[in-house]
Amino acid sequence: MWSQKCADCSPGQFRLQSVTSTGPEGVVVQALAIDLLTPTTLYVVTGGFGVFKSTDGGTSWTPANPGLPSTNVFTLVLR
Repeated sequence: MWSQKCADCSPGQFRLQSVTSTGPEGVVVQALAIDLLTPTTLYVVTGGFGVFKSTDGGTSWTPANPGLPSTNVFTLVLR
């Protein structure tokens, strides 16, 4: 779960409050990306299983693979 901006963080930084195993089960997470404008929106790259998206801070996840030529994704950049 990600907190809102913290007083002692740099602009655009957020503090990680806790980590729980509520993400995509049984996959190895290769990368994590956080939407800085909407920090409850997270993306994980799961080398071999594609990309998953959460809009609730990681409580639930859905595949985000439409348009990808392969689910062998190992990095992710948000713009």
